[in-house]
Amino acid sequence: MGAADQQRPGVVMMYHYVRPDGAAIPAGIRPMLVSEFERQLDWLGERYEIVGPSQFLKWLAGDDGSTKPPCLLTFDDGTRDHAEVVTPILARRGLGGVFFVLSGPAEEGLMPLTHAIHWLLGQPDEHTWQLFEQYARDELGNVAALGDPAEAQRIYHYEPPLRARIKYAANMAMPQGATNQIVRRAAQQAGISLEELARDWFVSAEQIAQMHQLGMTIGLHGHSHTSLQVLGPAGIAREIAHSSAYLAQITGAKPTWWACPFGGTGASEETLAAMRSAMTSAGLVAAVTTRKAPVARTGDPLAIPRYDCIDLPPRKSAAPPELGLS
Repeated sequence: MGAADQQRPGVVMMYHYVRPDGAAIPAGIRPMLVSEFERQLDWLGERYEIVGPSQFLKWLAGDDGSTKPPCLLTFDDGTRDHAEVVTPILARRGLGGVFFVLSGPAEEGLMPLTHAIHWLLGQPDEHTWQLFEQYARDELGNVAALGDPAEAQRIYHYEPPLRARIKYAANMAMPQGATNQIVRRAAQQAGISLEELARDWFVSAEQIAQMHQLGMTIGLHGHSHTSLQVLGPAGIAREIAHSSAYLAQITGAKPTWWACPFGGTGASEETLAAMRSAMTSAGLVAAVTTRKAPVARTGDPLAIPRYDCIDLPPRKSAAPPELGLS
């Protein structure tokens, strides 16, 4: 590698669901398949040095002498495929990553609303929409509470009209508590509880400990995957402190990395300042965002940008030009 490679920026990758090829995929999620994940690791390894979080922070501070720019792998939410699919692949390759785990599912069987909606979208759309209409009519007194169909189609333009309306009502138009109740009713009708869903979808305490033992870094992603706007300054401080203590008890190591649910999008300056204060109190030294950009040396370790795995090959034919790989 020449001088040009040494000057290229680093990259941090963000992954969510990673599922085996040929597995039954719930209709509510769009995972990266194992074959794609393996191909992406090969592609990244040819162009970057895939490093662990400690080495990445050394590079960020200008203390690392690697000839290749670094790549850090990160995984959000702590779904079961991170333990059962991703960790074995990384361990076999001698690689690691930062896994931003939600503490609520493992500790108390909490099914975060975001992921409950993913499950809900795997049910028949017509039946699900009937649940939304019935709730809006009976509990809110007006089906207009489900939101404007045109706005739903504008935002979710890539979905069929009925699914667009479901997603818009669940994520934007209706009160969070209403969506929670609808999801719980749907689960009951399907013969499963949200607590059982949480156990099915997320890593257990034992799996978190095993991932740590295999060299994976366990980071914080909060307790409930609730947005900063909903939690407020006091709520986010409680979630960070609680999750940090819980994960430290499981792994024996105090977490030092943080990924804010939803990237902190739309949060006020007051709330973001409270989050940073809570991060400092919990001993966190690095945090990732959802802003898509390469990572330059001497950047802010508490606001590290990331690319989604779908932004690079093999999902895309070429890398973003700002990575300087052309």
